[in-house]
Amino acid sequence: FSRNFLGKRLQAVLLWAGLAAIGFALVRFNTETAFPGYWAAVPVVGAALVLLGGNSSSRLAPQWVFNLWPIRFFGDISYSLYLWHWPLIILAPWILRQNLTTNDRLVILALAILLGWLSKRFVEDPIRFGRISKQRVRTQLTAAALAMSFVVIAALSANLYAQAKTDSSWSSKNLNPPLSEVSKDFAAIEETNCRVKKNEVKFSFCTRGDKNGVVRVGLFGDSHTRQYFEPLNELAKEKHWQLIIASKSACPVADANEMPSGIAHESCWGWNRDLEKFIETQPKFDLIINSTSTLVTGNFESAAASYVTEVERLVANGNRWLVIVDNPKPLGSFLACIEAAGNAAVRDCSISRKNALTPTDRLSVAVKGLPGVTFADFTDAYCNQTTCSPVIAKTVVYRDSSHITATFALTLKPRLAQAISEALQQAKAN
Repeated sequence: FSRNFLGKRLQAVLLWAGLAAIGFALVRFNTETAFPGYWAAVPVVGAALVLLGGNSSSRLAPQWVFNLWPIRFFGDISYSLYLWHWPLIILAPWILRQNLTTNDRLVILALAILLGWLSKRFVEDPIRFGRISKQRVRTQLTAAALAMSFVVIAALSANLYAQAKTDSSWSSKNLNPPLSEVSKDFAAIEETNCRVKKNEVKFSFCTRGDKNGVVRVGLFGDSHTRQYFEPLNELAKEKHWQLIIASKSACPVADANEMPSGIAHESCWGWNRDLEKFIETQPKFDLIINSTSTLVTGNFESAAASYVTEVERLVANGNRWLVIVDNPKPLGSFLACIEAAGNAAVRDCSISRKNALTPTDRLSVAVKGLPGVTFADFTDAYCNQTTCSPVIAKTVVYRDSSHITATFALTLKPRLAQAISEALQQAKAN
């Protein structure tokens, strides 16, 4: 159809345009790209153009590339590979009892390719080209409908069974919060104007604690800073502090002129400039509290330099700074592991301390020891000398693979109070 309708030269142009769109998405898209969203049109339109122009016999078309054996092989098993890769990625951390390393991912890729080829060869092809394919259309449609009905009924039944097992399990009855509520156990400010989403282009703040308090405490940073809101807000009310919050998800506090490109969504640079202007227009803060996700900054060595510049500037202007080392990270499949392990989850679902503290918190270490900066490390509240557990004293520590639950955050209140007290005393002494 396309060859006759469009002509081979136009097909070649469409083919190259489609490849360019797919290549652009491959190179330029990252974790900060809004997806799904309008950017999804780039690879989708690219794929459509490749399909439309792929039959071109023009010398301009790179047909020789498409005829290479590896390209044809992966094209043949692509759907099977797509089906197999995800369950392997989900199950592997649970089986290995560690977050995936590069070598683990390579093994998963090889296994997914093998399983994709096997299922294509011995399941898909026999159905598509075997005896079933020779049956009448009505018979084939009936068989397909029955098979889909069986799969749907089996999946719904398994889901109901799993939910019933979860609701009646040891984990749901004995842990706080229950596993079914873990994902919702976040700080109250998460759904207010105290928080700016990572893709939003705006700046906002809010005031909590004792709004008439004389002591002014700022809570500025990304979502890992917001994790401490619940215990900090309680302390602010008890101590009559005024608590001011400004936070943007996946956006580290930094000097916007030095912050490395690619570290965050493009709106993060503007947010940091607005934060700096906001602090400059406010009365001096007795203490500014900050923590930063290492999953955002861990792969950027230059992130520490821009953080140091900003902290030094704010401290030089009369603001005291408290940096909290980022929390350890759990096993990727910690929720499934807790559900399966039950009372043994403390031991069986732990992760090595080294693995849990990877990537390293470059930012907190970079400002440790600077004048006007207090350094707080709560790692020992999560880990012993060798491992870190997702369950401590029957409290579920994490609500996802990065953030802690609000319930566990409240258990850190004494440590947080001590760190704040030391910071305020040092400020008075100076």
